[in-house]
Amino acid sequence: MNMKIACSYHAGFMDNRTIRVPDVSLMEVGLAAYKHVFSEAKHLDIEYRGDISLHVARSPITEAAVFQNAFIQEKLAGIGKDARVVSIGFHLCGDRRDNIGAYGFSSHYRCSAGAENRATAFIARVTAATGKPVWIENANFYSASPAEIVANWKSIVRIAEHSGASLIIDLSHLIIDCLNNGVSPDICLGMIPWDSVAELHLSGIVEGRDGALHDGHGSPVDHRVWAMLDTLMRYGLVGGDIYLNIEHSDSAWLADPVAYRADFARLASRLAAPSRTNGGKNALGYARAYLKTLLKNAIVNFDEVVELSGISERELLDGWLSHVDATKKRLALSTEEMDSLIRRESIVFTDTFIDYIESRFNENRD
Repeated sequence: MNMKIACSYHAGFMDNRTIRVPDVSLMEVGLAAYKHVFSEAKHLDIEYRGDISLHVARSPITEAAVFQNAFIQEKLAGIGKDARVVSIGFHLCGDRRDNIGAYGFSSHYRCSAGAENRATAFIARVTAATGKPVWIENANFYSASPAEIVANWKSIVRIAEHSGASLIIDLSHLIIDCLNNGVSPDICLGMIPWDSVAELHLSGIVEGRDGALHDGHGSPVDHRVWAMLDTLMRYGLVGGDIYLNIEHSDSAWLADPVAYRADFARLASRLAAPSRTNGGKNALGYARAYLKTLLKNAIVNFDEVVELSGISERELLDGWLSHVDATKKRLALSTEEMDSLIRRESIVFTDTFIDYIESRFNENRD
């Protein structure tokens, strides 16, 4: 398993003099943390010297060019010269002044041709200005309907395709958005181009008094997030160079380091476990076993043949399959499936059994 563990480090941790982070391959940091810890680094000692991914929750990604240019010039200046920064991630959000954006959060994204064009242009501007790869994250968790969820996922995919950006899939956001609308989160899994995914975010989920679900960066990774990760790993949808980010960026974790590290241990144990997907590897074995069953049903006096053979049923069937392999011909389960061309290199499977029994009879007679 080549997947790598990452963690998030945000400004909430900056009241601690010495920062000890887990053994990770990548640290994701917000603008404030990057400035005060990794750029200026005037008042903190952090025990981390690895790769960094700059992560920006609120940006003008879908706003007009004038706002995009100002943000890039003022906030991303100098990033291109920092070799530690391997990528810049952005929430795919709407205008910073709209809906919950007006209260300081990542504004809710609503797809449109204009929003997609502006996002694609922003990604191109950031890449040109910094020389860094751009990753975009699904940031919505308060969609108004199942139809909106599906439309926005299709929009995210189009933006990634047109811009060349990689994807950050926040499993908590995905689950929250779907369950708040009474939709199974699995509906989204088939819409995601997994070959374009650079990172998965794993975090907590909290439930409000009215039953609505919300993001929980100060809570342990939710059991539904672990279950979805297990599903993705079991199906082989994630792998390669993907980062798995335990997104525990709330300052509350400073008071509970044991629980903080427990989630990293859970993730490490999952990555160390052997893959449970073996259907493809065992396909021939399954086919051979099923072929034995078909043969036993097709030969009306099969039990009598076994008794007369003088060997066990298993030995007889294994010997027959070895005989089949030696014929170097393709088996057909019936004559109806064979056209004139394929018939030249095919043989009906029951005929091979008759040939095998006759060969055994001749050997024994000799």
